[in-house]
Amino acid sequence: MLNWSSVTGLEKEGLLPKEGIVSPPVFSLEKVLFIGDIHLPFHDPLVLEQVFIFLENFKFDRIVVNGDLLDFYDISRFIKKADMGVGFDGECELGKLFFRRLRATVGDECRIDYTTGNHEIRFEHFLQGNAKSLESIPCLTLGELLELDETGVILHPRSGFDLRSYFRATHGE
Repeated sequence: MLNWSSVTGLEKEGLLPKEGIVSPPVFSLEKVLFIGDIHLPFHDPLVLEQVFIFLENFKFDRIVVNGDLLDFYDISRFIKKADMGVGFDGECELGKLFFRRLRATVGDECRIDYTTGNHEIRFEHFLQGNAKSLESIPCLTLGELLELDETGVILHPRSGFDLRSYFRATHGE
């Protein structure tokens, strides 16, 4: 095991490289906040409000909304126990409001990434199973429904994206 005296001994014996001190690699730091599994409209409003208060007080370079922002309860293939009263269009409206508020809170200089999760995939499955001929219509995409271009949100598929060469952001299973 190396200790300080063995390193200085190597230096005295001329066994260390002569180029001098090698600088460590330079890293660019980026403050990233991950938010996931909000499940609008089943979210806890008080907790979500605390997230926005947190964002008002701490600045981030990047926000990753990491899947399951929406629940898409009405179009899921599961048996519905009750009518939740919001409906598909209401969930989409909540999603738009969320991203508008998020953009207003973090400002234009903060990048916002949105990775879809297993609940957002319910929308694609619904179209494939019930209206296959409509799935290619551009306005029937998650990005269009949530007006992500208007808020500058970058949409990523469920498989995620590489935040760094060694770090993949994905909702997972």
